[in-house]
Amino acid sequence: QEGFKTIEKKLKQFFGIIAEKEEPELDIWAGKHYGPCDSFVSEHFTQPPKQYTEDTLLSAMERAGNEELTEDTEKKGLGTPATRAAIIEKLIQSGFVKREKKNLVPTDDGNVLITVLPDEIKSPKMTAEWEMALNHIAQNTETADEFLNGITELMQELVAR
Repeated sequence: QEGFKTIEKKLKQFFGIIAEKEEPELDIWAGKHYGPCDSFVSEHFTQPPKQYTEDTLLSAMERAGNEELTEDTEKKGLGTPATRAAIIEKLIQSGFVKREKKNLVPTDDGNVLITVLPDEIKSPKMTAEWEMALNHIAQNTETADEFLNGITELMQELVAR
């Protein structure tokens, strides 16, 4: 059956459009037999991603976003070496992450938070941009008011969305 092609042909006839002669599509399966093919069944087991430990999370924070940041970005990763451990402790105290033996495991609140946050907020790129802006403020090439106005505009846009 031609399906929508029938309607298309009738519309072209109605509007007086001369249709070009179309070649029928080649049906490679019609009446053909292709030799035996090799097939096999194998059984494999998958592993869930490994849980973060404090060491692996600190390492991930150090490398976070490096692939999506440009070469002219002054600072890469999340936080500074001195503040990364404090960030993890703050997440634990806030109830978004909990310790289970050596592993750091997200809580239900942590999973909900990461689900509802917009991608811009979760991006290491935004953190790096803010760190660069703070460095510019320290060097007097940008004002704190410009930085805060940018944050305010971003928050208004995200809330409106």
